[in-house]
Amino acid sequence: MSYLDNMLMNNSQKNYCFLIDSGTTLYHLFFEICERIRDPGFYERWKNHVCIVTNNLPGIQFFMKNCKNNPSDEYSEIIIPCYLLPGKPLSVYGAVTGDEACDWLEKKRPKDSLKDKILKGNNNCELEQSELEKYLNDMWKDRKNYRIISLMSANYIVRESRAGHTDSFYPVARGEGHTKIKYRFSEVADSIFILSPLMKYSFATVDELNDENDLKCAEFEPEPEPLKIFKRIDDANIVPSKVKYTLVRIEKDYEKCTFFTMERAPDNLFHMFGDVLTHKLKESYNDRVVTTICDVSKWIPKNCQNENFYELQLKAEIPHRVLRDKYKSKKIGTEKEKNPYIWDTSWIELSKKNHHQFDEK
Repeated sequence: MSYLDNMLMNNSQKNYCFLIDSGTTLYHLFFEICERIRDPGFYERWKNHVCIVTNNLPGIQFFMKNCKNNPSDEYSEIIIPCYLLPGKPLSVYGAVTGDEACDWLEKKRPKDSLKDKILKGNNNCELEQSELEKYLNDMWKDRKNYRIISLMSANYIVRESRAGHTDSFYPVARGEGHTKIKYRFSEVADSIFILSPLMKYSFATVDELNDENDLKCAEFEPEPEPLKIFKRIDDANIVPSKVKYTLVRIEKDYEKCTFFTMERAPDNLFHMFGDVLTHKLKESYNDRVVTTICDVSKWIPKNCQNENFYELQLKAEIPHRVLRDKYKSKKIGTEKEKNPYIWDTSWIELSKKNHHQFDEK
């Protein structure tokens, strides 16, 4: 939150729309924002220069109960302007998604479709305002008077190796409407803040992550890259738990991304992973990486009587049982180099080797 505080206080004449994604990681951001609004030192800045647009159902419910002008008055409204995206509620993510939500965010095109324009060789048509821009322009008069900041999380954030370039890190998502709306969040933003717990990052690619989780069902039919059309495969509804993760590729928005995560204290289990990850992120994104150190022993008692410190730490850091079991077996087994777990730096070396072999061919 201190990063947002500084941004707001150092740009006192600028207005901000925070486009907040769904998920438990960003749900906690609503707690933090509510505390800031209640703080006399930040109240005026947040109240007069910030609005929230979100598809996070639990987050907006928290605001409706705790961030009102008068919490004891059931008719009192939320202190700052808020808008909940229209669309289909998904219970598993506590989110609103679907075509309605994406259409509300997307700039409108003239009668000829984007596909027609590409086929005709003319993709320079001026786009009409999105419903999001109309909503913000009504509030702040002109597009020059505000910035849109997308705050996004993800199921995981994976590494994609590019020959001759530093690695890129991208969110992945799955589930009805989940991937498409994350792409829209990135598309409309002036800046993208990607927030994630440490162990949601991975050195594996999206294909390797899917293999590790034994996910076999493709969610989308492939389309030409410029069109960015997400055509869902009906079979993806048959076994939702087996649907593959899909990359939310924000290649053209590379310069807009800032990554937020945590490192670990020196005696914590994943201290080394946190150090290497921060180095790799800064190698690719320079100063657009914000980290803080977290000591897990603050919530897991560590003393000579606690023989389960390692196991408790492992469960807290890797709640997904399949990945936790694979980490344990490969960490102590003999198959590590052949088939590393998703946080192993061996994935980076394998990518370099594969690129080298490809170049030789």
